[in-house]
Amino acid sequence: MPQTQRLIPLVKLDAPDELAVATGNNASWHCGCERGLPLLGKSGQLTGPSENTCVVCPNCEKKYLLPRWW
Repeated sequence: MPQTQRLIPLVKLDAPDELAVATGNNASWHCGCERGLPLLGKSGQLTGPSENTCVVCPNCEKKYLLPRWW
């Protein structure tokens, strides 16, 4: 069976909300700095975002903390 891709909300604190693409417990999105390649992260724990689900953009060093998506 093929994996299903779904759109999930990408909520930003300092910019309008956008969409990310999720497959399983991974998601990808583009950073606001317009880095050419997307960032890739995994969903967080039931207790909320943690350092092990943190994604830092290599271009601008913006930090994304990822919650549980489902």
